[in-house]
Amino acid sequence: MDILFVSPEVAPFVRATSVADVSAALPKALKALGHRPHVFTLLHGPADGRSLTLARRLNKLAVPMGSETVYADVYETRLVSGVNVTMISAAGITDRPEVYGPGDHRRYALLARGAIEWLRQQHTHPAVIHCHDWAASLVPLFLSMAKALDPVLASVKTVLTVHDPEQRGLFDRSTLASTGIPERFFSPDELEFYGKVCWLKHGMLRADKVVLPSPTYARELAQPEAGRGLEGVVRHRGSDVVGILHGVDFSVFNPSTDPHLAARFDAEGTAGREVCRADLAERAGLAARPESPVFAYVGPIDAARGLDLLAACATRIVRNDARWVLAGDGDATLVAAFQELAKRFPERVSFRREYDEAFMHKAFAGSDFWIAPSRREPGAVSHLYAMRYGSLPVARASGAVRDAVVDCDARFESGTGFLFEAADPDELFGAIGRALTAFRRKDAMARLRHRVMRKDVSWDRAARQYESLYEALVARPRASASAAL
Repeated sequence: MDILFVSPEVAPFVRATSVADVSAALPKALKALGHRPHVFTLLHGPADGRSLTLARRLNKLAVPMGSETVYADVYETRLVSGVNVTMISAAGITDRPEVYGPGDHRRYALLARGAIEWLRQQHTHPAVIHCHDWAASLVPLFLSMAKALDPVLASVKTVLTVHDPEQRGLFDRSTLASTGIPERFFSPDELEFYGKVCWLKHGMLRADKVVLPSPTYARELAQPEAGRGLEGVVRHRGSDVVGILHGVDFSVFNPSTDPHLAARFDAEGTAGREVCRADLAERAGLAARPESPVFAYVGPIDAARGLDLLAACATRIVRNDARWVLAGDGDATLVAAFQELAKRFPERVSFRREYDEAFMHKAFAGSDFWIAPSRREPGAVSHLYAMRYGSLPVARASGAVRDAVVDCDARFESGTGFLFEAADPDELFGAIGRALTAFRRKDAMARLRHRVMRKDVSWDRAARQYESLYEALVARPRASASAAL
């Protein structure tokens, strides 16, 4: 089956969120199953000076954008997996190297409309166009407009994976003209969302299938607390909204081959993990105390991720003979709180506002526990990565966490992490206490870590679920989704 992936970011070319990892790993897994995936994305920033092997096409791609036509440069490259990638670039639109920021309505309208125009230029069509997140959510809209001009596209189906429903692509109505979207689409059953243009809403309404990276989160999104205005869309689409728990690309996140680590290890031989643990502590400036567990968190510092819960019980935690490695930026008050904590307990707490890919891998491999108290968790990606490296999640049981992590029993004979229910500092502290108890029981901890590292969190399972979804979709006619909301 021919499948076109349309994504705002693709690893390793550019990575701002986990969308980039999925946009590389899922096509790779589908290719291994015998399909023919192709990735379409943007070239963020100038092509010159980039460490990319790009073949530039002589013919430009004409992309209608309102009253003007943008002529985009077309580049071809390939992932290590052999999956072909097409990138487009247009002066004045894709110049900024950062993936998200000002002018995104023009940038990602170019992505969505450009994907359709590229298919027309190629005189071909895939069975499915798989769009990723709000930035590609206009693909169904532009596809519907193009079908009237190019009947060969009439049979193409669309799938939208919503990685983070809180990122919605909200813009002013005035952006319609400059993105080439007709005014007729500004209505409650199309793009209009509380007076704004909402790309994600439209994509969720018009894609043939909508996928959330977790069955549990897909159900939660139908409720007002999680949906926050999108619950009506989810309920309206009914069975066309599904959840598929994503996986881990073992060629990228693999402790036995990871080039970022001080030593290699696997589930059967974990001696190298102690080396990684010591390496992380040294790099973080923490005391060399093998008997003291290391907790780690790398990511945004904000209340949505539950970092306020961690800050509220931080002093109690530190005094329980644990070491902490925290990295990230975000809410100024929380950042200041963690900076002050690191200043008060320099041998037990390390906090840095900036980190790179290598440091994140070191944190997975060198920590005993991965702290994840998020109030909402669409995908639990970091939890899966941590488990792959033998770092046990201490997490709030929300969204995808319920699908990815099993709470340990009192004897630590079953389970893969330590969960708590309410978004409450005391409950978080209780889960951390259970983790500390497990750490002190060396034999139980060794068995627990071995069990977690042997857990199959690969992309194969998810890829087969996507494969079944595509095949069922291609086999059925398109159902109408035009009821007003």
